Amino acid sequence: MPDGKTPGLSLSRSFGDHCVKDFGLVSEPDVTRRNISSRDQFVILATDGVWDVISNLEAVQVVSLTSDREKSAERLVECAGRAWKCKKKGIAMDDISAICLFFHPSPSPQTDPPLIISSYDERFLKQSSSPQLL
Repeated sequence: MPDGKTPGLSLSRSFGDHCVKDFGLVSEPDVTRRNISSRDQFVILATDGVWDVISNLEAVQVVSLTSDREKSAERLVECAGRAWKCKKKGIAMDDISAICLFFHPSPSPQTDPPLIISSYDERFLKQSSSPQLL
């Protein structure tokens, strides 16, 4: 905040912190209602650090092309981290977290958990040696 007497950015995203409304930060989430059909395979819940640099189509491709469901959210986070560094050079990396929720059992004989959560910071991304998808 310009006057330094009110909550910082990390607090401004909390529900009920209306004092920063005048600065463009709101606590009301964007909500879309959708009926799930048998054709729907998964849902991706991710922070704006992912969506600022990865399109919906790219996110679906990353998750769909990750053979191990347990690694799908981690893979998406890694791709977003690399995309952030390319597309937002010189800008501090935003929070990058993702959850992938699968609606149907895995086609492989292995039983995978349906909920995969991932959140990594820049230190992890620097250590990652997996191939780039984006």
